[in-house]
Amino acid sequence: MPGKAYIKLKFIEENLKPEEVTQLIGLQPTIAAKKGEVIPSGRKFPIDEGTWIYKHDINEIPWNVGNAISELLPLLESKPKLLQFCLDNNVYLEFSVILYLEKDTPIITLEPSLLKRIAAINATIDFDMYIF
Repeated sequence: MPGKAYIKLKFIEENLKPEEVTQLIGLQPTIAAKKGEVIPSGRKFPIDEGTWIYKHDINEIPWNVGNAISELLPLLESKPKLLQFCLDNNVYLEFSVILYLEKDTPIITLEPSLLKRIAAINATIDFDMYIF
């Protein structure tokens, strides 16, 4: 398959303790670190804020970003304690869409119903596209 695509579900806050997110979401992160720690894979300098990241590959061809986010949303919507934790602690919640494009064109359609669900959990969406 030319290119690759994935979504990173991110929880970020200066003093975030990643193990608290892991306990509340019931899922092991792909990457997790407290402020000041060095992430073993990737950058070799201390991070500025506590971070919990889960990487979700987009396997559907053509890549459908809306469907991929919809697959992740139930992980959050079904966890009111997690969402309350994020609100109480000013945790930044983000769906980071990463697309490495060669020739395939992704489908980036976000239906109003999906956007409402994302807004209801106070999350943002970030798009990073790279062409090689």
